[in-house]
Amino acid sequence: MVRAEIARRLPVLQHGFRPFFLLGALWAALALSLWLAALAAGLDLPTAMEPLAWHRHELLFGYLVAIVAAFLFTALALVFAREILAGRNWRNLPVVVAVALLALADLLSHLESLRALPADMMGDRLAIAVMTALVALIGGRITPSFTTNWLKERGAVPLPAPFGRLDGAVMVLTVLALLTWLVWPEGEIPALLLLAAAAGAAVRLARWRGAATTREPLLLVLHLGYAWLALGLTLLGLAALGLLPRSAALHALTAGAFGTMTLAVMTRAALGHTGRALTADAWTTAIYAMVNLGALARLAAFWAPAAYLPSLQLAGLLWGGAFLTYALRYGPILLGPDLAPGAPVGAPGSRVTGSRSPA
Repeated sequence: MVRAEIARRLPVLQHGFRPFFLLGALWAALALSLWLAALAAGLDLPTAMEPLAWHRHELLFGYLVAIVAAFLFTALALVFAREILAGRNWRNLPVVVAVALLALADLLSHLESLRALPADMMGDRLAIAVMTALVALIGGRITPSFTTNWLKERGAVPLPAPFGRLDGAVMVLTVLALLTWLVWPEGEIPALLLLAAAAGAAVRLARWRGAATTREPLLLVLHLGYAWLALGLTLLGLAALGLLPRSAALHALTAGAFGTMTLAVMTRAALGHTGRALTADAWTTAIYAMVNLGALARLAAFWAPAAYLPSLQLAGLLWGGAFLTYALRYGPILLGPDLAPGAPVGAPGSRVTGSRSPA
């Protein structure tokens, strides 16, 4: 009763995703702003970490892990594992493994900063590999599923291809490629595996009818996020061959795939789980545009050395601005009560039924 009363008085505590989405978005914008200030103006960051290591750590283990926590409704990994074992819901076991590996990655990152381990980015690379696998796994579930539901409601055919042997094979290949890259980041073998995984991701994406979702940005952004995954794996494979900087590939994954897919989930969950219509307004569309343009600007910086700093600043303004805009637009939704059931869609107090968010 006490918990129910607290949740009633503080709606932000009604669902685990509410505070984590809001604070994660705010931290993404703030941490990126601090990093850009340190880079451009020589701001001395109050941390024992080297500035670049701090930048990687705060976005990977600050903002990104906060969003993962929100996705899991703040359930601890051991508690989540207990529920899976009790209910024999083995389909979600990979998520438990992912949470445990993210904790290990954070520990390795700190040990590297303390010089207790070689500074070879093993902790950060492990986090990136885990998150890439999660995007491939969860994005590979929700993108075709939500697209199918939306197309069915409109009587459109054909529908996205259902999960089959091809999808399972691509997931196995993706995990194998990431494991190989993790322990052997350069060379022909990891490169070939990564490029094969990228091709598999592109084939999966092509079967999900993304072109049919252009009228609904809330769905289209899921397809864009998965496209970033395919591009990031491609660039990572090329980087393993020494054909381009590894940092370019990592930013395609982190700023592109992770940034786009997390905002896609954050907007959909905030709307669906508070009883609002699952459709993107102008603010939400702007959020999606900014995060994708920001990721593109970050990649452009690698191929425009003369304009590197301006490109970096533009990328930071757009990408960080997407998360700040999310906090401004969705903050009142996350802090306020759910809408009352039964009211007309679009009106105060409206609730909609149908496909819900994955969180």
